[in-house]
Amino acid sequence: MILMGKFVARGRRYTVATGDWNDAGRGAYNEDVSVLVHLMNADSTKADSSPASDLDGAADRSSEKALVVDDQPDVLEVTSEIFRTFGYEVVAVSNGPDALEALRQHPDIDIVFSDVVMPGMDGITLGREIRRLHPGIKIVLASGYAAPALAGKDDALREFTFLRKPYPIPELLKALRRPDKPPNTSH
Repeated sequence: MILMGKFVARGRRYTVATGDWNDAGRGAYNEDVSVLVHLMNADSTKADSSPASDLDGAADRSSEKALVVDDQPDVLEVTSEIFRTFGYEVVAVSNGPDALEALRQHPDIDIVFSDVVMPGMDGITLGREIRRLHPGIKIVLASGYAAPALAGKDDALREFTFLRKPYPIPELLKALRRPDKPPNTSH
């Protein structure tokens, strides 16, 4: 994520991040990027014709716990805040081994949301290990790297629900509600 900002509106703290990626997969600032922030009441149950109507039911997650894994501290903070905004209790860690330890300490985690490209244990390896140890946990992987940087990982990524960063919030919420892909038993 290239452009980040925090602001307070309606008495609540919000964090916004956006960016653009060049063909080499490196972050690149783009002066033409604009951000539209649609403020909505996460507690509201009234649907309307705005983009927020895609988010109906998203805030009804008060009993769910999410493990968020990302090696970039700013992205980890923003992603964790997004999950909290929609009612998830969040455990946030910055690498695969810490994620496995968090799962040992928090056996009530319902979903793992992890970056793919991380030093040491990548998100695919982490996802496979979680499936082996905790087969009932939903796993969603995300990456902001361009296709060339993920070359050779296409088959592995198909094992999981996958989102490209930056992802629209409605797409994230749809991925969280979508049934998990069944484990690939060949790994």
